[in-house]
Formats: sequence, structure tokens, C-alpha cells
Amino acid sequence: MKSPSVQPINESIIQLESQIPQWMKDHNIQGLSISITDQYKLVWSKGFGVCNNKTKEPVSLDTVFHSASLSKPLFAIMVLHLYEQGIINIDKPIAHYYPDEIRKNDGYFNEIINEKYFYEITPRHILSHSTGLPNWRPHCRTPKGWQTQNKPITIYFKPGERFTYSSEAYVLLQIIIEHLINQPAQLYMEKNILQPLKMMNSSYIYPFKEDISVASGHNETGIPQNINPVEKMISASSLKTTAENYSKFILSILQHSENNSTILNKSSIQQILTPQIKVNDSMNGHKDWQKKEILEDKTVQWGLGWGLELDNNTNTFWHWGDAGVYTSFAMGDILNKRSIVLLANSPGLPKIRDILIHSVLGIHHPALLWLKRIYDTPFEPDWME
Repeated sequence: MKSPSVQPINESIIQLESQIPQWMKDHNIQGLSISITDQYKLVWSKGFGVCNNKTKEPVSLDTVFHSASLSKPLFAIMVLHLYEQGIINIDKPIAHYYPDEIRKNDGYFNEIINEKYFYEITPRHILSHSTGLPNWRPHCRTPKGWQTQNKPITIYFKPGERFTYSSEAYVLLQIIIEHLINQPAQLYMEKNILQPLKMMNSSYIYPFKEDISVASGHNETGIPQNINPVEKMISASSLKTTAENYSKFILSILQHSENNSTILNKSSIQQILTPQIKVNDSMNGHKDWQKKEILEDKTVQWGLGWGLELDNNTNTFWHWGDAGVYTSFAMGDILNKRSIVLLANSPGLPKIRDILIHSVLGIHHPALLWLKRIYDTPFEPDWME
């Protein structure tokens, strides 16, 4: 049964096709790719604008965008696949798989403040952002790239105590998994996740294919930025994909109620969509974000890899991505059997994101209100430096 606030999908598409170009112009969005599914079928995909403001190459259905944190839900699927194979137990402390004699020689997580909490962290904590770790440790960005040597990382809270969004925790889990499978995570991802889902224009490394259209990121004034190579997969953030490819991934989750999921069994999908922890109003990077007094959201929670909206009118899974010059958003609506994927090569997507979501999935979305509260709170100038 559809929510009364959801309009017929054909009306949504007509509205979007006519109005997106003006919305993009109003907010200086250079390129946008959108994909919509309805009733377990892909019903519309389209590219708008340009890949690069200098070359004027148009965005096509095959244009690849950097998806930033949309990387995380797909990596979570890989972790659950390993769980089904008996390679990792998501409820066993990671120290079991990553003993001190290995960790302290790896050079990445060798120095930890509040180290006692490390031995309590499980993969479930990592996938639900409840490890107590920050998003990224501060002061690691250098002209030579991300340097963590002699930069300790702090576990601020007891694992499971509260929601603390952490990209670095996903990197930690990738390191552990690569020790377990004795191969780069990208190879396992390609064979067991991307290929079965037929996501042929997707990869966590770049470049990964010849003669492929790739969108350049643009700053707020519309100046295109260099596309940097990615030689090693970063589970938290390095996925490059198309909107249509990512829709295939979302369909594999939506279809679990029909027992048609492509890569995981129904019980694993149900785990992904089961609330683990409520989000709160304090995000890493806000001033005094480690404060003890936090306001938990009543309806926005986190599952395994995905954010969740759950109340009497809403049952969705969602995620956003923000790499500055690339922004993205994806949401699957279980009640209405619909989904939308948005990939942009400019910072302006959040300015039109809500109206795009409302056009396809209705107006009641607590997750969008939570994101607005998080981004309306100023971030410290050096929080990612």
C-alpha cells in the first residue's frame, strides 16, 4: 500500500525532467545523474549537465561519479557476504581477528588513546557507527596525502554507547578483512558483489576501465578539479559508480521481501535493515561534539551500513555522500517499493536534494531534517585537516 503523499511515478518523472535543469542552474550544479526504480524495476535514469565545465562533455547514463560515502553501504554488503561464508563473525570483537602483534606493526591503528575500548569493538559496531571512533583523526591531511604515522587515534566512547559516525572505523574493518581473506578487498568486492549485481561501471579504485566517461568535481564557483587516481580501495569513501549501477544495488535490498535478493540471503538483509542505534545531534567536527548531553532522534536510526527512517508513515534506508566537490544521496522506500539515486559533481546537490526526494518518495522524511540540523551546525575549521 502506497503512502498517500506519493504521487504516480510518471507524474514525478515529468516534473523532474522539466525542472531539474533550472534547479541546477539556480544552484550552480554542473552535472547530475539520477536513477529511479518503482515496483522493483528501473523506470528512469538520466544525466543532466556536463562532466566538466571546461570540456562541456555531457553527462550520460554511463558517466561515472565519485560517490563518497555511498561507498559504505556497499562495503557493508560485502561484510555480510563474508559473514554468510563463515569468514567473519560480526558480533565477535575485532581484536580476535586483529591481534596486537599484527595491529601494532601495521602502522595505522598501532597507537590508540583509550585503548581498552578497542577490545570491545565488533564489526556490528563499525557498520552501525557506534565504535566511539571519530569520522577521521585530525591533522593527517598533508601535501603527500593522508599520513597517519605518529598520529594516534582516540576512541571517545564505549562501543555501543552512542552513534559516532566514523569513516576511519570502516577503514579499520577493511584492514582486518584483508588479513582474513589474504587479498585486496577490491578483488573480493568485484567477484562477489559488483559482478553478480552487474555493476560493470563501478569500482573502488580509479582508473578501472578505458574509454569511460568520468565526471570531474567542481568547486562552488564551477571550476573543475583534477580527478586523482585511487590505487587502493578505501571502503569508506572511494567508490566510483553510475546512478543506474547503484540502483541495481538498492534493488537487491528492496527485493529481499520477495526472496529475490541477488547476493545475500533474506536473514542478512533483515539484519542490515534492523535498527542498531539512534542518531543524535552531535557530529564529529562540531564544537564540543564529545559532550555528554545529546539529543537522540526519535525516528532516524542506523542499521548495518544504512541509515534508517522508521515510524508509522515511513520505512526507508538511505545514505548521503559529501566529498566537497562531489555530493550524492540514495534512498530506498520499502513501503512504496521505490528508490532514488542522485550523483552530482558539485557541492550544490543538498540545496535541491529534498525537493527531488519529495517528488519521488513523498514529503515525510525525518532523515532529511536530521541532515539539515547536522549541516546547519558549524563545523570546526580544522576538523578534516
